[in-house]
Amino acid sequence: MSLAEGGSLKTIETSGTYDEMGAELGAACKRKVELMLSDAKATFSRESRDWDKALRGVRKYVPFVEEYDSDQLSFIKSYSEGAGLSFEEVFVLFCLEEKGLCTDVMTNGDATEDGCVYAAHTEDWTVESQEYLVLVRAKPDNCPSILMMTHAGLEWITGLNSAGISISGNSLYQNDTRVGVPKLMVAPKVLASETIGEALAAATPPHRASSYCNNICHSSGEMYCVEGSATDFALLYPEDGYLVHTNHYIHPAMFKHGSLFGRPTERTLEDCGGTIV
Repeated sequence: MSLAEGGSLKTIETSGTYDEMGAELGAACKRKVELMLSDAKATFSRESRDWDKALRGVRKYVPFVEEYDSDQLSFIKSYSEGAGLSFEEVFVLFCLEEKGLCTDVMTNGDATEDGCVYAAHTEDWTVESQEYLVLVRAKPDNCPSILMMTHAGLEWITGLNSAGISISGNSLYQNDTRVGVPKLMVAPKVLASETIGEALAAATPPHRASSYCNNICHSSGEMYCVEGSATDFALLYPEDGYLVHTNHYIHPAMFKHGSLFGRPTERTLEDCGGTIV
């Protein structure tokens, strides 16, 4: 594994089994994940929520993750050991229902002058989260190579692989959340995919706890917004060679899952996708 400090962005290269990569990334990102935990605990304290209760609740999620992606569960266990933290402390970071304000724009050869495919993502999150960012170049055994932006090498936010597949996500406010596969665990499974079909299946685990809008592209120009909730999903297809998504449901079939707790201002980009492109 090699480390490089490029400005304020830490870059890590790793390879091997998911166990081996988890141990390396946990050791290399120990300070960053400790900062994530400290910030999460501070948020719980401000909101008068019980951190110990959250840790105890982790075990409810584990069987769903083991069924969905046992490699990722091994990764988390090894990451915990590498960082010198308990498994519960690390796993709980995947279960926090954060509400980001990200925007994604995807275009293919029908809209681009050079005929190329582009996928752009804004990570609109807290100022503090800038300190968590780590760019990871990974070569998992028996899987495509991956380039991904992460939080502390643990939470895979957005990335692409050597099979030509990319993923990014937008937070969605939904009313059917439950115990299941945390939405932050979808990106690694998508990036382990060899085909767009595998990627779409990975983005829609049947026992998910909730869902992002998972924006998935292929280098051939095929692209989808997978609008999901815990119990449902719908696909959005490109029109005139592009797709744009923010933090609200667009597909009519998903309107019934929209939560009343979203901020009204997040709906203002619904009709301006063409202007953005």
